[in-house]
Amino acid sequence: MSGAPRPHHPSVAAHAPVVVLTGATGFVGRHLSAALQANGWSVHGIVRRATDPRRLPPGVVPILGDGEARRIEEGLRGAHAVVHLAARVHRPGETSSRWRERYRLDNVGPTETLLRAATSEGVRRFVFVSTVRVHGAASSTVCRADDEPAPPDAYAQSKLEAEAIVRGAERELEWVVVRPAFVYGSGGKGNFDRLVRLTRLACHLPLPLDSLTGLRSMMYVENLASLLVACIEHPAAARRVLLAADDPPIASNRLIRLLGVALGCRPRLYHCPLALLRTMASLLGRSEDLSRLADDYVVDTTPLASVLGWRSPIAIEEALRRSVVTLPA
Repeated sequence: MSGAPRPHHPSVAAHAPVVVLTGATGFVGRHLSAALQANGWSVHGIVRRATDPRRLPPGVVPILGDGEARRIEEGLRGAHAVVHLAARVHRPGETSSRWRERYRLDNVGPTETLLRAATSEGVRRFVFVSTVRVHGAASSTVCRADDEPAPPDAYAQSKLEAEAIVRGAERELEWVVVRPAFVYGSGGKGNFDRLVRLTRLACHLPLPLDSLTGLRSMMYVENLASLLVACIEHPAAARRVLLAADDPPIASNRLIRLLGVALGCRPRLYHCPLALLRTMASLLGRSEDLSRLADDYVVDTTPLASVLGWRSPIAIEEALRRSVVTLPA
């Protein structure tokens, strides 16, 4: 474990080592805040002036940042670690040069400001949460951290540029870059919501999805929070790029069936040639949606166990149950 003084009783917040988060009000940030406090850390969250502090998770101390270097430096004073979660996330259709500059402005500049402040204030560890999309939108081979990057869009390119800034930090700062695969869980939106709706539809109407056998890496949000705690605490995480996902990867047709169990229904899937599905998806303008279900995208998570001794604490069946328990029927 790291050299940070770790209290045995998380409730003794006054003497707990401090972790500063960006994005503490977000999907991952809320789960990470809870995991850190359960492990004995005091959590401080950098927020903008326009952010209602009541949106912060329970127990998180607000730090007013607003991108001002002086304020951020003051907020990092005495902190052991920083976890940089905040980012402008990928949105389909944001492809013009204007959007490329917007991604750079939102994702690269703030990372540089935060890193400089962390270095200036003697923060020991800086964990940057990037994305597996720096390796591309899909991959026919297993992705490894040292593979040549192939960012498919402005979002992934901006995260790769921010990574380069982090990896160029001075030796005194122990950086860690984490590239998660698709993250799902309670409070998440987007692709997981669509998959839940698709599964519910399949429970009422037979769908031609049994040919979706491509393997995909994905990660439950509480497992990601557990991994990020390890990245803060474990000495061997320093100066590493880690791909993050639960093991093993899962085929989409099996995922839909497991999701049906979590929802309390039985999806009815039948086989249809994948080539025909791709033709239909192309005609409907849904090729990208089908690719997310049909194409392989597997990442190498071996270092998580071999270097950090970390394995996903929550199995997929329980993770899916927790993910849908609060969803309306």
